[in-house]
Amino acid sequence: IGERAFQNGNFISLTIPDSVTTIGERAFGNCESLVSLVIGEGVTSISGSAFYECFNLTSVSLPSTLTTIGSSAFYKNLKLTSIQIPASVTSINKNAFYDCSALTKISVDAANTKYSSDDKGVLFNKDKTELLLCPRGFSGNYDIPNGVTTITADAFAFCTYLRGISIPDSVTSIGNQAFAECKSLSVVTLGNGVTSVGEEAFYQCRNLIQL
Repeated sequence: IGERAFQNGNFISLTIPDSVTTIGERAFGNCESLVSLVIGEGVTSISGSAFYECFNLTSVSLPSTLTTIGSSAFYKNLKLTSIQIPASVTSINKNAFYDCSALTKISVDAANTKYSSDDKGVLFNKDKTELLLCPRGFSGNYDIPNGVTTITADAFAFCTYLRGISIPDSVTSIGNQAFAECKSLSVVTLGNGVTSVGEEAFYQCRNLIQL
């Protein structure tokens, strides 16, 4: 399916057949009425911005053949609350779910060899040494699991409902803008192992009263 093939399309549900292997950039961008999406077994790649600004998309089924989810693939899907990552996926762009403000859970198939998730729906590398992404709709307090050594750049950025974070002693590095724009974040418990804090790691955390 080529670039912008169905951009601005007016349909509620979409089923992509098994014969399709690639979904091009912005192929279904700005399909604002789209609610339900089923991607057939055969698709290996979802290109950047493929489902950009599908504001009403609430249900997404990804195939077991999928390997790559591109940048901003599901950008600003404002009603998407959860996503299941198949075992086959080996590449998820950091911005794939950017500005999905209702997304509370990213679940990774246990058989995936590149990624993993915890019971809170946070995305990690396979051995959980790198925390990659907290879904933007996460609310409340979060205790980072012991064993994590790196909080990657932008990992919690724009988690506007995150209120408290506990960072264990195992963490040594906090990436650039890791907690940027976490406007409800008030308490950060910082472990004794941190040796590196990136630029603007707590940028615009205006309610932060304890670090």
